[in-house]
Amino acid sequence: MEIEVTICRIGTADPIRNVYDLSAADAMVHQFEKLNQPLYGQLAPMTEGPTSGVVNLSKATHVVKSMYVVGREVRANIKLLDTPCGREVKLALELGFPLSFKPRVIGQLRSNSTFHLSSLVSVDVDSNFYSHYERHQRLISLLESMSLPPESKTDSAQL
Repeated sequence: MEIEVTICRIGTADPIRNVYDLSAADAMVHQFEKLNQPLYGQLAPMTEGPTSGVVNLSKATHVVKSMYVVGREVRANIKLLDTPCGREVKLALELGFPLSFKPRVIGQLRSNSTFHLSSLVSVDVDSNFYSHYERHQRLISLLESMSLPPESKTDSAQL
C-alpha cells in the first residue's frame, strides 16, 4: 500500500517544538534525493526527539519512495511494508485512525527557534495511535462479550 503523507509544515512547530523553515525543508528533500539506500521509517513516539541515528528494523513500518515540498508542507510518498509493525499501521489506516508522520533529523536549534538540519535519519510514524487502537480493540472485545450466543439470537428472533 502506498500513500502520500505530510511530514512537516514549514514555519509551524512540531510536537517536540522544532520549527522547520524553507531552507531546512529544502535541505531535508535534498538529503533524501542524494541517498544511495532506502530510507526506512518506524514506529516512534511523536513527543520525543530522536534517540538515535539508527532505524530499528524490527519496528520498520514503511520505506520512503519520494519526498518534496508542496506549498508550506514537506510531503512524502511512502510504501507500507509487510512487517508486523507495517501491518499494524495499515490496519490503523483502514480503521480510520489519524496517523502523524515526522522527520527524524539531527541538527541544532537556531536562536530564532528554527531548526538547522545536519542529517536526515528517517521519517517515522507516531506510535501514539496505539492509545486509540487499544481503546478500539477493548471496545470490540466488550461488544463481543455482550453479544448473545448464536442460539440465543435465533430464539429471540422467533419471538
